Amino acid sequence: MGLPQPLTRFSPEAFIAWENTRPHRHEFVAGEGFAMIGAWRTHVTVSGNCVVLLKNHLRGTPCRACMADITPEVAAADAVFEDL
Repeated sequence: MGLPQPLTRFSPEAFIAWENTRPHRHEFVAGEGFAMIGAWRTHVTVSGNCVVLLKNHLRGTPCRACMADITPEVAAADAVFEDL
């Protein structure tokens, strides 16, 4: 029987550096990286519709709606999310 692999804990900065070397996307929550699956067509359609609605709602404010290629860090949650 194999032994469990030791858990690798990351700082948010170390996670982002590690993630940039990976062929697949991951999310960071409380020091751990979790593999992400690819998007389904319905997910992409819903995401696009939400971004359009948010962009219209945020017009004239300093906020922006983004659909992809953003890696936000949420310090209060000790998390880094891919492609929100």
